[in-house]
Amino acid sequence: MYNGRTFGPCLAGGHHRVRQPVKKRLRRLLAATPAGPEVPKPAWIIMAKGAQQRHRWVFYYDGDCGFCTRMATGLSRTDLLGRLTWTTYQSLEDPPRGLSWEELDQAAYLDTGRGRLHGGFHAFRMLTLRLLPLMPLAPILWLPGVDRVGTAVYRWIARNRYRISGCRAPGVKPGRRERPGEQS
Repeated sequence: MYNGRTFGPCLAGGHHRVRQPVKKRLRRLLAATPAGPEVPKPAWIIMAKGAQQRHRWVFYYDGDCGFCTRMATGLSRTDLLGRLTWTTYQSLEDPPRGLSWEELDQAAYLDTGRGRLHGGFHAFRMLTLRLLPLMPLAPILWLPGVDRVGTAVYRWIARNRYRISGCRAPGVKPGRRERPGEQS
């Protein structure tokens, strides 16, 4: 009943009588629980982490291109949930399944798992579904016909990316670079 000063037993100071026994029981329970690696993690945490690792997308880009590197670095900063792996294709021993070194040199690729590869504009368009800050662009980029314009713009940028960035990585000559294990 409200008496003008407080409302209910918690605000009247009666909460101490309720809270103390609960605290004591919690302390006893926590003291009896083994600490360290013996404590099994709940199954839903294990499953969530496994699902996140399984469905992690991989973005391949040209690490010798200053423009590509700046774009990948900027986009990786928008990956607030850490759901993508950003990889220069030059760091790979072998090209990803279904791609050649020439294809990787011509466009960025996004591997969404299960053998699904998206290249160029389509890779960027897929990123709008996974990167939170890019999600407002998704409805525009997925409109019918936008892929034709987007693909043309991406091809132009890809052809002129070294002129746009003004440089390649130090010591790298234009053209196809040799991969580990390849001979001229």
